[in-house]
Amino acid sequence: MSKGMPIAAKLILSKHFPPSTPEFKFGRYQIQPVPLSSTTEVEAIFSFINTYEDPVGGGSHPEEEINIVCRLLSVILDTRIKKNGLRINEIDIPIIENRDSSQYPQFFGILDPTQVENYLIRVLSLDEDLARQFIRACHTYSFALEFIPSDPTFAFFLLVVTGECMSSQNKVIPFSELEPDAKKCDRFCRFVTSFLSEEYKGDDERDDILFNELLKTVYYSHRSGFVHGGKEVSSAALMADKARSSYFKHATGGKEIKTPGLGWFAKIIRGALLGYLISLPAPLRDHIDEELFSRLAFEKAGLKIKAKRETKKGQAITLKDIEYR
Repeated sequence: MSKGMPIAAKLILSKHFPPSTPEFKFGRYQIQPVPLSSTTEVEAIFSFINTYEDPVGGGSHPEEEINIVCRLLSVILDTRIKKNGLRINEIDIPIIENRDSSQYPQFFGILDPTQVENYLIRVLSLDEDLARQFIRACHTYSFALEFIPSDPTFAFFLLVVTGECMSSQNKVIPFSELEPDAKKCDRFCRFVTSFLSEEYKGDDERDDILFNELLKTVYYSHRSGFVHGGKEVSSAALMADKARSSYFKHATGGKEIKTPGLGWFAKIIRGALLGYLISLPAPLRDHIDEELFSRLAFEKAGLKIKAKRETKKGQAITLKDIEYR
């Protein structure tokens, strides 16, 4: 993709923009709400100017860069975000529709963009390996939202993976303190309890014994039970959400069990991700890498291909132009 091209995408969000918000900017990106056409979906235009060009093979991948930013915003703003249209250099690119998922109250309401810039610069100041992991965590979190509450088992699994993307990193939790392989659950619990922001804590989260019990239930019963045995999560998880509780107490096989709520767990994982960013010192301007997302996008989605015929810079390429066999 050539440098200097205007990129725009239509987004669908599950939260409304604050009143009298014509747009909000963060870094080199901009989002503008469009007039409402539905009471259940909010549309907006996301745009930026593509400036990145891979130093080795040339080109960029702005579509994947949009995905990265949307996943980051999904965590920061706690909202479902679906890309519903793409325009590159005034050329419309068709988007395959994703299945819309069921609603949960915590993912709706009014957006709060006031902290987006603050979180963005902290992500852009991470070294490339850690930034890659954080974006992976945002990816699994935003994907998990699509399965709440339609598939609690898969949603729980994805949310645990979100935490493990960060808890597995030596720079986040030193291997000298907890072994990376034998102590996976302990590292996961350490990440959540160490970085969960105070604003996400209530009485249950401040009860260390109860909080760790709930986290280990999710890890062993929900995550490992699903991965190793295909075990499904109890419907008690959704009952906890209906009761606005961190867990729902019930009996299984004569044993009393506290099943954590799915919405509660999503809140906890998001709070730990954002808490980690806030724990970092405010970055200096020369430590902010404005093209970090562009490089990661091209690294993930860029392909080196052989053209069948001569092409010009900026020309749209189709399968007819590519030697793919």
